[in-house]
Amino acid sequence: MFFTFLFEYFELMSKHILNAPQESKADYTNGIWIVHRNDQEILKIWLSLMTGKEMIYVNDELVTQKRNITSFSTLDTFDYKGDQYDVEIKTHNLAPIKIQISIYRNGSFESTNMVVQSLSDVMMSFDIKKDIDPKDSKERMLDKYLKSAKSNLQEFDLQESMKFLDKSLALQPEFSEAYFMKACIYSLEESVDKAFEYLQLALENKLKGKKRILDDDNLAHIRIHERFESFKTQYLD
Repeated sequence: MFFTFLFEYFELMSKHILNAPQESKADYTNGIWIVHRNDQEILKIWLSLMTGKEMIYVNDELVTQKRNITSFSTLDTFDYKGDQYDVEIKTHNLAPIKIQISIYRNGSFESTNMVVQSLSDVMMSFDIKKDIDPKDSKERMLDKYLKSAKSNLQEFDLQESMKFLDKSLALQPEFSEAYFMKACIYSLEESVDKAFEYLQLALENKLKGKKRILDDDNLAHIRIHERFESFKTQYLD
């Protein structure tokens, strides 16, 4: 009970946006604050070193929060005024601390803040990187979205999986793998028309390994549908 109270106390001390710094800073008591500015918005990202809490503000408005105590890599994704943001947090080391926070907007890399603790004391410094090939950043985010979609599909969280697939198609409308996975989800939901529609889109966008359609367990429902034989003849034979 005492430790729970202590953790919550440190959160209350640290998380309130009125206490947020104007520049990035970090210490054990107040956690890590990353302040990022682009041409339109100011992002403030707060990480608690005590409790694993992550909170993200845009223009002083809280847009997402969660607690992470089990993974060394997380992806916070949210939309703000028509822009799609992704904040990737990777913990490379805990003693001494080395945490990398990368920010993407609409699939394009904006910056990476590397927070590093000195070996001699508890001070933390920042190394900011702002140069990366836009093509590489887009491919990186597409891979992240696809992995998240697959993970959620395996856990049968169809809504969350669909969210990441929609994000990937917003970045790359010709992404055949995303169309294929959406067809799988619609098949699981027994939405036959939608399943066939997205399978066709996947094939029209040059789906690799199209014979998977004959074997994937997620497509079992549409394979027993009366329309499947004609679909197979048209696209798979």
